[in-house]
Amino acid sequence: MNRLLFCAVLLSACNSGATIVELDTGDVDVDTSGVGDTDLDTEGVVDCVPVDAVEGEYLDTTLAGSLSRCDGALHAFGGPRDAVIDLVVNEWTGDAPADVVITTVSGEELHRESVVQSGVVTVVLPWSGEFLVSVRPSDDGPSDWALSRECRSGCDAMWTRYPVVLMHGMAGTDQFIGVLDYYFGIQDDLEPRGIELVIGTVDPFQSTEVRAVDWAAMLDETAAEGHHRGFNLVGHSQGGLDARYVASQLDPLGRIRSITTIGTPHRGTAVSDASSGVLDDARITSFIVDSLFDGLALFYGLDSDQDIVAQMSQFSTTNMAEFNLDNPDREDVIYASWAGVTCGAFQFQCQRENAGEVVSPLFGTSRLLVSWFEGPSDGLVSVDSAAWGTVRGTIPADHADEVGQIGGLTAPGWDHVAFYRDEVQWLATQGL
Repeated sequence: MNRLLFCAVLLSACNSGATIVELDTGDVDVDTSGVGDTDLDTEGVVDCVPVDAVEGEYLDTTLAGSLSRCDGALHAFGGPRDAVIDLVVNEWTGDAPADVVITTVSGEELHRESVVQSGVVTVVLPWSGEFLVSVRPSDDGPSDWALSRECRSGCDAMWTRYPVVLMHGMAGTDQFIGVLDYYFGIQDDLEPRGIELVIGTVDPFQSTEVRAVDWAAMLDETAAEGHHRGFNLVGHSQGGLDARYVASQLDPLGRIRSITTIGTPHRGTAVSDASSGVLDDARITSFIVDSLFDGLALFYGLDSDQDIVAQMSQFSTTNMAEFNLDNPDREDVIYASWAGVTCGAFQFQCQRENAGEVVSPLFGTSRLLVSWFEGPSDGLVSVDSAAWGTVRGTIPADHADEVGQIGGLTAPGWDHVAFYRDEVQWLATQGL
């Protein structure tokens, strides 16, 4: 069970090694008798009704201010799982002690301490992410205050303010071909480092509009647990379109804070146009179309040409142009993207520039097709089509390599696990 540990003593005592008391974060019974409900015993002064404090700036290092009667200060703070954080209260001028209350972001009270003049509440974080701390005079009188966040230990671990949601693409589930993790090796690498991951699955062969409803329901369920109120979405291929649809259509509370897409056909793909018969060009022979169908059907596990046509049609350039008009970016969401670049078997210069990357035979025909009409690609999605928001760059990978498939076999000079680790670190540097 997750644990939250606190001590609240004079700052000098806490720094000298005071005992940290263990608190169970399950069903918490807090004895608040005599704390925070003191009536003013001053003739002619009418007792006020405390109101909920409005959340202020994020507590990174130090914040300060003044409180009027019946007022309180509320701020978010965070850190990695198991980090020991000191919340230091000083410059307190109130006549009565300060009530310092720690809650989850959903408002569940975890602990409260009374601090006189100056003191410290020490917390060992039970999960990575953010929490809330409020400071209020126990007699509801006025006071000046200063509040600092100081890390005592464990803050070198990786963490993001909001959990990272890994969203799979077409034909994917949380596992690839029912055996291998879709994002191969990523969970095993990131979770032990302290990163909070959300990994789910939706119907692998449905439209983005249908899949997005299921993703949104999963985020609602996660938020209902009370640990998190925002999410960083990372979507591969169709998963990136799902993420954009959730943000634009299905997120009235503004929980989506960032969207990172990898190999996503934001502007469609010539592969879809060709498989749907809307791309009329002399270079597209029946042999190329047959080879295209065979390769894609094998990769996606489909049984017939009609299955692949039906699935790929939603990613035509025409359909994606309409999708983009219907799903504009939100101003309060950070959008970023990566594109994959893969090389033909005899494109030696391309291979030297891309860590030795050579396209999988499954994407041989589709890579040729996309290169004719759109330029460099991951074998399915061109570099230009994959660009959305802040373009982070290209990676030496075909469409399957982008998630470490199959079984972690990627370009000899590229580490897909390190790539995702670096992306999570980038999210952290953005305050996400």
